[in-house]
Amino acid sequence: MNPFSEQSDLTDVEKEFLRLSTLSVKGDAKAQTSLAHKYALGKGVEKDMNEAVRWYRVAGNQGEAEAQFNLGILLDRYLQRPQLALAAYERYLTLTDAEELRVQAWIADLRERLQAAEAPAADPAAAVTVEQTP
Repeated sequence: MNPFSEQSDLTDVEKEFLRLSTLSVKGDAKAQTSLAHKYALGKGVEKDMNEAVRWYRVAGNQGEAEAQFNLGILLDRYLQRPQLALAAYERYLTLTDAEELRVQAWIADLRERLQAAEAPAADPAAAVTVEQTP
């Protein structure tokens, strides 16, 4: 018996969310990635970035490259977690055979941003030069 056939009062979007949820719990990495998209975008469910991150990680841990890619974007652009984004992008590169120049550029940018954030702040008073009048 198909458990979805009794859900005739649900919308197609809700049925799809239910289907993806069921498959995700069973370990389907593609479904987990799709479920993470739904949470990230709020499609068929209330937007929940924590759930999106969770499902992207679960799928990525199974070797799903798309999940790692999207996890990196979510962590970097939306959640401002550059250190975690860097790790996600680096893992993505290990999962794909493609030469991803844009991802390599993002990684370089993240490393620069992280280095800049770790550098000691310059003393603003030291940067001011005072002209002495004779």
